[in-house]
Amino acid sequence: MRKIFCLKSQMVVSVVRAVITKYKFAKSNGHEWSLVKFKTPELDLVWNRDYSLKENLFSVNTLERRIKFPHFTKDMEKFFDKFWKFGTAKLVNNNKKWFLHISMTKNFDKPNLDKIQNVVEIDLGINFLAAVFDSQNETTFFTGHKIKSKRAKYKNTRKQLQKRQTLSARRRLKTIGSRENPLGYGY
Repeated sequence: MRKIFCLKSQMVVSVVRAVITKYKFAKSNGHEWSLVKFKTPELDLVWNRDYSLKENLFSVNTLERRIKFPHFTKDMEKFFDKFWKFGTAKLVNNNKKWFLHISMTKNFDKPNLDKIQNVVEIDLGINFLAAVFDSQNETTFFTGHKIKSKRAKYKNTRKQLQKRQTLSARRRLKTIGSRENPLGYGY
């Protein structure tokens, strides 16, 4: 009984932290107070408490017991050495698919500043996706006009579909959400 109570209290604390974080984020961005809404199910998982991950096995706490199952590890092999450290993960449901976003850290040696020959600054934006400036006074701009017009087109389409409020319009909105994002995740 104590174990179940501890697990439930951990989940409650995790939910409270998530809500507080959303409000702090909104305040730091200068947004006025409004009710925070979570549109999709998500859960924060703390490494070695709520979840663990091996090269072929994912283990997570649930209210009943700890469950283990295989997971997809394409291109993740390098993260299972002794140099990378797993952090808090976020389990997100998007379009009936579950994604696990894991923060990771790695310590690097301090660079030898005497050997640095070129410094590059990258500024990300909207009209120009990126402006690159290096220490040899070369500047390169990557235009964002095509992406900006595509975003405007999708925004207008979403606005029209939301006005209709029909089942087919909602289905179309879902498909548009994943199409607009270059990774296909829809967010």
